[in-house]
Amino acid sequence: MNNRDSLFIDSSRYLLLNEAYLDIFRVLLNSSSTIEEIAEVFLDKAKALTGSKFGYVNTIDPKTGVATSRTISKMMGKDCKINGHDRRVTFPPDKNGKYSSLWGFALNEKKSFFTNEPSGHSSSRGLPKGHIAVENFLSVPVISDGILIGQIALANSETGYSRKDLEVIEKLTDLYIIAVRIKQVEQEKESDREKFKVLVENMYEGLWQIDRNAETVFVNSKMAEMLGYTVGEMTGKSLFCFMDDEGRKAAQYNIQRRKSGIKEEHDFEFIKKDGSRILTRLETSPLFDKNGKYDGALANITDITERRHMEEKLRNNEKMLQKIFEILPVGLWIADKNGKLILSNKKAREIWGAEPLVGQQEYGVFKARRLPSGKEIEPDDWALAHTINEGVTITDEMLEIDAFDGKKKTLLNYTAPVTGDNGKVEAGIVVNLDISEQVKAENELKKSYEQIKKTLKGTINTLSLILEIKDPYTQNHQRNVARLCRAMAGELSFDENEIEMLYTAALIHDIGKIAIPASILSKPSELTNIEISMIHTHSQFGHDILSKIDFGYPLPEIVLQHHERIDGSGYPQGLKNMDILFDAKVLAVADTIEAMANHRPYRPAYGIEKALEEIKAGRGILFDESAVDACMAVFAKKKFKF
Repeated sequence: MNNRDSLFIDSSRYLLLNEAYLDIFRVLLNSSSTIEEIAEVFLDKAKALTGSKFGYVNTIDPKTGVATSRTISKMMGKDCKINGHDRRVTFPPDKNGKYSSLWGFALNEKKSFFTNEPSGHSSSRGLPKGHIAVENFLSVPVISDGILIGQIALANSETGYSRKDLEVIEKLTDLYIIAVRIKQVEQEKESDREKFKVLVENMYEGLWQIDRNAETVFVNSKMAEMLGYTVGEMTGKSLFCFMDDEGRKAAQYNIQRRKSGIKEEHDFEFIKKDGSRILTRLETSPLFDKNGKYDGALANITDITERRHMEEKLRNNEKMLQKIFEILPVGLWIADKNGKLILSNKKAREIWGAEPLVGQQEYGVFKARRLPSGKEIEPDDWALAHTINEGVTITDEMLEIDAFDGKKKTLLNYTAPVTGDNGKVEAGIVVNLDISEQVKAENELKKSYEQIKKTLKGTINTLSLILEIKDPYTQNHQRNVARLCRAMAGELSFDENEIEMLYTAALIHDIGKIAIPASILSKPSELTNIEISMIHTHSQFGHDILSKIDFGYPLPEIVLQHHERIDGSGYPQGLKNMDILFDAKVLAVADTIEAMANHRPYRPAYGIEKALEEIKAGRGILFDESAVDACMAVFAKKKFKF
C-alpha cells in the first residue's frame, strides 16, 4: 500500500469520525435520551470506524467499581455464565479491585491496547461457555480526572486492529466522557427535583407562589386541600379568585409592599371552594428575576381558623368564669404573694360590708378578727399569711369578726395557695362562709351543720363547674365519670346509699385541679416534668378541700386515692392493692376510661374500644379485677354511652 492509499484511508476514517461526532451530538442535544441510547450510538460508530462485528460500551461506578454494559453486541449464547441479562451485563472487580481476563486488562492498566492474537495475550483466561470466538480485541478505558468512568471495547475486525484504530476510538472517548458527565448531572438534578417535590408535598403548611400578575404558578397539595380545591384547579388562577372584595383590596396593598421588597407575616382570610371562610397566617416573601424586577411572591401559609375559634371560646369562658365567680354563694378573695387584694366577689363584700377594696393590703383590710374564744389573731398568724408564706392549705378556720358595716359575724374560713409555673406561690385564695346564724342557733346545731355541709357541697359543685369552664377540653369529665361509676356500682351490687356516695365522690374527684393554672390544664402540647408534678398534686389538694367535712363516709380518701394503682405505681402515696379503698379502685377504672375515650389538649381521643383494651390489659396489674369486669359488662351488656 503506497502513501497515497494511506492518506485516502485516513481521510475516509476522519470523515466517518466527523459524521460520528454529528450523530452523537444529535443524541446528546435530546434531553430525553438515556445513557443506553447514547452508548448505542457510540458503539455503532466505533464498530463502523474499525470494521468490528462486536463490541460493548460500559460505565463504571466510581464507588463500587462495578462495570455495567450500557449496550453490548450479541456475543453470548444462552449457556454463557454472566451477571445480568440482555444489554445490562455487569462485570464486578475481584476483592483486590482488579478485573479479570482480556476485557479487564485495559481497566487494570488504565491504558488502551489491542491484540490480534487474543488467546496468546498474557491476560487471557479463555471464554465463557457459549461465547463467540474472539479473533482480535481492542479496548479503550474512559478516564476522567484519573478516575475510571467507562470502557469502549471492540472485537473481530475483518482486517485486524492497528494503532490508527486505537487512536480513532480514543478520540471518541473524549466525547463519551462529556456524554456521561452530562447524564450524571441530569440524573442528579432530577433526583434533587424529586426530593424537593416530596419535601414540598409533605409540608404541614401550605405553599403558594404567584407571578408578577398575581396568577398562581404553584401550590402544594396541602394548600389546595386547605381551600377545598385540587392543585390543578388552583394552578393558573388569579390570587384574587380566592377572596372577597375587602380581601382583594388588602391583597393589592400587600402586593405593592412585595414589589418594594418587603417580606412580612400577616393574617388573611380566604374563601374556600364551598363558600366557607378560612383564616390563615401568611409568611410572604417577594421574588425577583435576574434583572432585579419583581417577579411574584411566595407564601408559607398556616390554617389558624381553629386556633382563633379556641381563643374566642377561651375569652368567652373567661367572661363566664368571671360571672360565676361573682355570683358564688360564698365570699371569695384572691390576694397576691404580698397579701395585696387582687379580686373579690359580691358575697365577700356583703359578708364584710365593704367595697371591693382591690389593691389594699389584706392585713390592713380584715381587721378586728378574733377566734371564737375572743382572742385576737395577730396578722402573721392569719391563715392567708401561712398559706402565702408556707404554701399550705388551711381549711375550716372559724373566725368571729367585726364587719365594716358594724355587724358581728362568725365565718368559716378556707385558704389555699396558687402556684406559678416555677412551683412557687404566686397568690392565695380565701373563701369565707358566713355561719353567724348557724352558730347563734345552737339548739339547731345539727341542722345548721347539715346546712353548712349542703352549702359547702353546693360550693364544691360550683367550683367543679368553674374547673370545667377553666379547662374547656375536660368539660363534663367529672359528670361522665360519675355516671359510669353509678352504672358500675350497680353491677357490683352496691346498695343505694353506697351508689350515691360513690357517685358524689366521682362528681368532685378532680376538684383539686382548681389550684392548677389554666395554662397547664389546656396546654395543647406535651407537659414538662414540673407541669406533670403540679398536675399530680390535684388529688392531695382535693382531699384537703374535702377532709374537714363529715360526709359520713371516707369521700376525701376516695378522692385522694383515685390515681393509685394496685401494683403501687400510682400517686400520690404509691399505695398497693389492700391499702386502696374499693370505691377508689372503681373510680380509677371509670376515670381512665373517660379520659382515654375523649379529646385532650395534647392528644386526640383514643375512643371507647381503645380505652376498654387499656383497662383489660391492666386487669389485675393496675386495676382491680372485679372493677374492670364490671366496667366491661356495663359497656357490653347495658350498652353504656357517655
